Amino acid sequence: MSTASSPSHGGNLARLAELAGCSPEEIIDFSANLNPIGPPEWLPHRLAAQIDSLTHYPPPHAEPAVAAIAKHLDLAPEQIVLGNGANQLIHTLPHALTPRRVILLPPCYLDYYHACRLAALDILEIPRIREGDTFAIDFTRLAGSIQPHDLTFIDLPNNPTGHIPDLDTLYQLIQDHPEAMFALDISFYPFHADFPITRFLELPNTILIQSLTKLYAIAGLRLGLILASSQHIAAIRQHIPAWSVNTFAQAIAPECLQDHDYLRRTRAELDQLRQSLLAHLAKLPFHIHPPTANYILLRLPSRLTGEELVHKLLIDHRIAVRSCANYPGLSPHYIRIAIRSQRENQRLVEALEEIIASTKPSPTPHRVSSRAPTPALMIQGTCSNAGKSIITAGLCRLFLRRGIRVAPFKAQNMSNNSFVTPDGKEIARAQALQALACRLEPRAEMSPILLKPNSDTGSQVILDGRPVANMDVRQYHQFKPQAWQSVVAAYQRLASEFELIVIEGAG
Repeated sequence: MSTASSPSHGGNLARLAELAGCSPEEIIDFSANLNPIGPPEWLPHRLAAQIDSLTHYPPPHAEPAVAAIAKHLDLAPEQIVLGNGANQLIHTLPHALTPRRVILLPPCYLDYYHACRLAALDILEIPRIREGDTFAIDFTRLAGSIQPHDLTFIDLPNNPTGHIPDLDTLYQLIQDHPEAMFALDISFYPFHADFPITRFLELPNTILIQSLTKLYAIAGLRLGLILASSQHIAAIRQHIPAWSVNTFAQAIAPECLQDHDYLRRTRAELDQLRQSLLAHLAKLPFHIHPPTANYILLRLPSRLTGEELVHKLLIDHRIAVRSCANYPGLSPHYIRIAIRSQRENQRLVEALEEIIASTKPSPTPHRVSSRAPTPALMIQGTCSNAGKSIITAGLCRLFLRRGIRVAPFKAQNMSNNSFVTPDGKEIARAQALQALACRLEPRAEMSPILLKPNSDTGSQVILDGRPVANMDVRQYHQFKPQAWQSVVAAYQRLASEFELIVIEGAG
């Protein structure tokens, strides 16, 4: 199942059922991040009470609901707008605020991109930086890049990584750039804690976006809101059609926000479910990124891509999870899973255990393969600095865009400019760049030999990402047979996982 064929968002049960050849009711949906405890208990009665009202138009801009929410939050009604889900409001912002350009911090919610492209706005990407297990905001680069009339989208916590930045640092950033605008998407923050709404709205260039459908498990009702200055809200309302919020959604919006008992129960039960699920996932060969809300980002072992796992879970187990292959900044080896009930979480763990067991590599060396050799393309040059590294990176991205699972490779590199992989190994920086062009995490197999010159006649030898020794020319010549075995093994591992290898030759 390719990225093109699978749903681009989670929660599309109709499409998932079509792919799986079953009814939507048979699917356990871990692809949509909804509250695992379900809607508030009072909800069905409140909706039933509105049946007679369906013969009338609702208030065009949800004025009574807005007034009730304003009273609850101690804001003016002019600071609030309701919409048909947060997604509608996100798509409204680029048109209403008319920014000079938009700044995005990938990986992040994909519809920020869609909304800005529909508005024909320039997008500046400032990728998040890896700090241990987290994808942190590069505040230094972000602060140096913001210009007047820019609009920066920041999701709190980040979707899909779950990272929450230091709020004091974020507040200072917004305060230091009063002529720029900042849209803070706090849709998942209430799963973690209460967001300091009043404090951030003291800054007139802050726009807060919140989806109520995720927190209250009412995705079918479509309900979201924006909190901002009266000036910004007035501009946004000009782009919200009348009757965007239906009768049911208007009726329940104030009660949702006032139900503090439901929120406390959500956090308590979610914490128990999250800890239990994490304990089971920790026994599997996944890299777990620390969750802060109701979803978990997992990096899979290199032998299994997210799309492959999504396919196996859906077809064999009727379980839907979210492949992250289409998130800028993430490799195809990432998936995101929602946290659901204890019983459903256990079903997921059992399915994952079965799939992982079936994909374990053979304990004996693989000597003979019946399948055709993996195609390879080698880029060579007549000298150093001929442009081989850049051409290789460009071809990697070109093949990736054509749907080919591609990886870079260079048997031996001589350079003092190295890169440390996520698992602590050292490779040539050129292959790290080429891996990113493939949207892969850099791996030692892509650069099995790195020679770091440390004298006129010798180098430190890095083999498979680890230092071996300092060698002169004669010593390295004697070491070559052992090094060659590592080169062949590294290439074979890549060739067994990918559909094409782009090789950078020596100059």
